[in-house]
Amino acid sequence: MGQKRKQRPSAEVGAVISLFGADLQRVKSISCDMAAGYLLACSEQLPLARVAINKFHVMQYVYDAVLDVR
Repeated sequence: MGQKRKQRPSAEVGAVISLFGADLQRVKSISCDMAAGYLLACSEQLPLARVAINKFHVMQYVYDAVLDVR
């Protein structure tokens, strides 16, 4: 068996998003994780959608930054 080549995370996410086909053109907004791979895939596959970052991830980012400063 050959080894499957590992894709970039954004490529994997983009591949899953693309399964929705033409329906992607109707998406107006999405809630997304702050991970760069997710944001890149969403901007590539859903160029017309507004992105709202999940507030849990924003608070986690702030909390981690506070811990780093301590």
